[in-house]
Amino acid sequence: MKNNYHTRHTLLLRANDPNDEQAWEDFVTYYDSFIQMVLNRLLFDLRESDDLRQDILIKLWKNLQSYDHKKAKFRTWLSTVIRNTVINHLEKSDRKKLLLAPEGSLLLETDSQNDLELHIQAEWETYASSLALEKVKPLFSDNAFKVFSMSLENISVDVISEKLEISTDSVYKMKTRFIKRLHEEINFIRNQTEF
Repeated sequence: MKNNYHTRHTLLLRANDPNDEQAWEDFVTYYDSFIQMVLNRLLFDLRESDDLRQDILIKLWKNLQSYDHKKAKFRTWLSTVIRNTVINHLEKSDRKKLLLAPEGSLLLETDSQNDLELHIQAEWETYASSLALEKVKPLFSDNAFKVFSMSLENISVDVISEKLEISTDSVYKMKTRFIKRLHEEINFIRNQTEF
């Protein structure tokens, strides 16, 4: 159990070390695009999101050492940092109504912190899967990726086999190998980032 804790917190613990630049780069690799994705859902004016994303990353970097996993999950803490940074930015702006998307208004209301956290959890699931797919795709042939993509569209094995001019046995093998590797990558990302 203790080893699982250390494995899951490796990236966070390493990112806490101001001398470990690679750890911070790894942290940013996992969270930069994710933060941008969340901000894109909250704001109308996407030009604002770039500055906010940088502000959020700076706050995370400065406050990462104060994060206590015993008080809250990391994603809960992250959602609080995102929420507070956006709210503070909006309070300073005279264009508040123009910046915030309707969904952002709902998620940033004081009494809906839990809604924002649930939204961030759902966004994270999508993001982690997309990130894993990006990392796995280059490891396979074009046909293997096409098999995977077509199977997601519920195209039958026989039709895939016919369209790609490969045997049904090859379709099954490609699909199985691709999905297995994708699951491994998703699990790796979760082990590195979910705490």
